[in-house]
Amino acid sequence: MIRRQRPAGPPHPGETGEPARPAADGSSSSQTGNDQAITILYDLDDRPAAPKMILFGFQHVIVAFAAMIGVPLTFAAAVGLGSREERILVSGVLIAAGIATMVQSLGIGPLGARLPIVNAATFKFIGPMLVAYKAGGFPALYGAALISGLLTACLGFFAGILRRLFTPFLIGCFLLVIGVSLMPIGLKNFLSMGKPYEGSGTALLVGVVTLTVIAGLGCLGSKLLRPVSVLVGFAVGYVLAAIVGLIDFAGVQSAPWFGLVSPFELGAPAWPGLAVVVAMTVVYLATFIETLGDSTAVATILNRKVTSRQLRGALIVDGLGGPLAGLTSGLPMTTYGQNVGLIRLTGIGSRYAVATGGAVMVIFGLVPKFAALIAAMPAPVLGAGLIMTFGMIASEGVRRLAGDMATPRNAAVLSLGLAPAVGLHAISPDLLGRLPEVIRPLLSDPMVAGLLLVLVAHFALPGRPRADSDTNLDTATAEVPAAAGGDGAPTSTVSRAGATTPAGGVHLPTGRQSDDGTATGEHR
Repeated sequence: MIRRQRPAGPPHPGETGEPARPAADGSSSSQTGNDQAITILYDLDDRPAAPKMILFGFQHVIVAFAAMIGVPLTFAAAVGLGSREERILVSGVLIAAGIATMVQSLGIGPLGARLPIVNAATFKFIGPMLVAYKAGGFPALYGAALISGLLTACLGFFAGILRRLFTPFLIGCFLLVIGVSLMPIGLKNFLSMGKPYEGSGTALLVGVVTLTVIAGLGCLGSKLLRPVSVLVGFAVGYVLAAIVGLIDFAGVQSAPWFGLVSPFELGAPAWPGLAVVVAMTVVYLATFIETLGDSTAVATILNRKVTSRQLRGALIVDGLGGPLAGLTSGLPMTTYGQNVGLIRLTGIGSRYAVATGGAVMVIFGLVPKFAALIAAMPAPVLGAGLIMTFGMIASEGVRRLAGDMATPRNAAVLSLGLAPAVGLHAISPDLLGRLPEVIRPLLSDPMVAGLLLVLVAHFALPGRPRADSDTNLDTATAEVPAAAGGDGAPTSTVSRAGATTPAGGVHLPTGRQSDDGTATGEHR
């Protein structure tokens, strides 16, 4: 429920019995780009009654759910995991996401932004995770996540300096390379390649129906349906696949109702090699600016100016998600922009409500039968969601690059990144196997190679605008809009506050600065 701000009248009381506190100007509203005031029904520190708290928290779980389950299912399909390992991975992702979300929202000492932010697994790590897994299985993956995550957590203390290096152009290149390089994974699943029903007209029909539902709701759906378009599409496709006999429920029947995931059940962290660590760190840098943007967007929606301590706390939790992923047998995480959009859409800004959603995720992760039910999702259904997800990531990159491609230098940077993102899919693995071992992991995955070349080219090629170093990206999220969301979840928001600077950046001069982004329905 979103209420337009009235010119005068008493403030909306929170469930605590006290008025929801405005951040700066005596109101609890946020101005949109259309000058519509959106009332914050529950402010940052409000605590709704228990039934409402659970409902609001579950709403955040629903919005993020498609991405949370999509990432482990995509990774499991890419490396050929068995049903048991896949189930453990799904449970681990849910548990890790729940813990990180609770810490991010509530805070523990220096950890967490103490803002209503959801943390969960992201598709952006698929590339380096595949590189790490090829290098040494789950031990190498969790070793790389541990080292790169701790490095990112340390970089969080220098957020104010580093965020100025990541311009809208660079983020746009990152998103376009990620979307393009991952698209073959979605197509292979959509066509059921490697599955017993590969080439089946029935399987193709299931995929087409799922894709149609997701695209239709994402483009034409209401503000209530659009944020969950991918989730609704998954549900429709899953039921249809079950009816036509594409799903084997043997693993669901054998899975227990309750079970704890043992620490490091899929493997204890091990040294993966320097090249693998570099590959993982490159993507962590891409999610670094995303977390800065999401944190600032949330604060802006709530009429607050984000503090350095909040940014630092958010980045530390993001980084520590790497070690946590290994402990719970999950996957590396980042913040979800689609849940930022949900706050703007509903006016529910209570961090306690989001923390309750984190507790719901943990509960889901402790039910192996539920994880097995998710893991049984057929390939064409998953592929339909991935096609929309990766396509929307790429399209958001194109949107961000608009106006920046006029210079030969910028065109060269993007070209260098797209070359491996597109071309490495056609290179024979035998040829890649003959490369020097020290650089082989960096060139064996299209996404990793593309992101690395973009990063190096952007800072190495002559002619980089001097203003780049002064660009403030506080208010720009790295998520994508519409049906798929930045991380494959149904929706996201791209929030920008403040006036645009001549360099193309944005600034946030006061705590009242309004959010003028649009909630287009990720996320990550």
